[in-house]
Amino acid sequence: MRRAVSMLALKSVAVTVALLVANACGVGQTQNPSPVQLATYLATKGRTAYFAGERLPATGGEAKPAVLWTAHASGSISAQPLVAGGLVYWSSWDGYERATTATGTLVWSTDLGRATDARCDPPSAGVAGTPTLALVAGAPVLYVGGGNAELFALNAQTGSIIWKTTVGTTPAEFIWGSPALYESSLYIGVSAFGECTPSSGRLLRLNADTGAIRNVFEVVPRGCTGGGIWGSPAVDAAAGLVYVATGDSDAADCSQPTPYAQALVALRAADLRPLDVWQVPMQDRVPDGDFGATVTLFSAPIDGQQRPLVGVANKNGVYYAFDRSRIGRGPIWQSTVARGGPCPYCGDGSIASSSFDGTALYVAGGATTIGGAKCPGGLRALDPATGASKWQLCLTGGPVLAAVVSAPGLVLAGSGHDLIGAASRTGEVVYKFADSDLRAAFLAPAWVDRGVAYAATSGGNLYALK
Repeated sequence: MRRAVSMLALKSVAVTVALLVANACGVGQTQNPSPVQLATYLATKGRTAYFAGERLPATGGEAKPAVLWTAHASGSISAQPLVAGGLVYWSSWDGYERATTATGTLVWSTDLGRATDARCDPPSAGVAGTPTLALVAGAPVLYVGGGNAELFALNAQTGSIIWKTTVGTTPAEFIWGSPALYESSLYIGVSAFGECTPSSGRLLRLNADTGAIRNVFEVVPRGCTGGGIWGSPAVDAAAGLVYVATGDSDAADCSQPTPYAQALVALRAADLRPLDVWQVPMQDRVPDGDFGATVTLFSAPIDGQQRPLVGVANKNGVYYAFDRSRIGRGPIWQSTVARGGPCPYCGDGSIASSSFDGTALYVAGGATTIGGAKCPGGLRALDPATGASKWQLCLTGGPVLAAVVSAPGLVLAGSGHDLIGAASRTGEVVYKFADSDLRAAFLAPAWVDRGVAYAATSGGNLYALK
């Protein structure tokens, strides 16, 4: 699907823009065709982070990949680079969304704004989430969250703005995650910019053609704060459901119950009606506890049947797995992957989304103990049916902050300024790249396309590695 953008499609963007404007004004077609997803955060609607059909060179002995080219931005990069149709789409906290050719030549850059609050750490951030690329009436459109609490639809060839919708009040509210596309709707989470700017978390459903907001799910009651959605929604297209994990509530400021805060929530995609929820028990919470990761939809044979499951890690250091149809009954298994605590950057808990390749679930996080050794970070392969560990890898570079991704035979995770590749069957390190900036960390998960890994760091460096 990622290679489905043809040159003809790229050349027809101007026609598509005209159609979108006409449709928004009620002119032309009576019903717009549903956008066709070409590429999105973590590869699929279910956020499996698995690049099927791709393969990276890995010769063993910690082989160092060659740098094909490097690009640089003036801000940190937390968004996964996205590759489709011969273009690399990438963004930075400097506020710019960019498109680069597969050889590193800049095609366009568009300023999508920044949030700035001197009380926060960081004090400023721009585009933090990965776009979703879709084919609309035969031409590619890029959907991405900007730094001013706005969601944008961009001409994917030129970067020009088709529409934008304000989804919050800047700088108090921010889009940290990536939009999900399902049929003709976009789903995006809203959270606080930081602990310095309390706000209430929300999930929005928007018209993909016009940007009009159709439905809103409020995580906490109006007048209360907290419950931010830091990760990205995942879509179960077969069931018509959307799954999100939420942050903690500011319970001291709320006189009402907050059952959807620090919880896994299943919502009906058609109208964002909440259908099921599971909240982390009080005894298992840590200070400033959140679900900061994006959920992963996967499946596993349980009791002789293949069952659809959903999993996510918490800052308490526990990875939880649930039956998608009954998450309110609690996890079917859970596995401790890191020490719990409030500071993922310090090595506490996990905000790293997992990856599923059909055989194993790959999870990572902060400080842990493996084989009796104290490790700044850890990467594990878990049995998706039971949570039992297949292998564990001690990471010395630092905690894993970005999502884990996988391709046939290989699992990629950032550990501090190191990008580590482990053999998916054994956990043996067979791929390793170190950013030249020792103070930087891989905040963004890698993207794999045609044997090349595209990876970016908090130092603003984007690498094409082969």
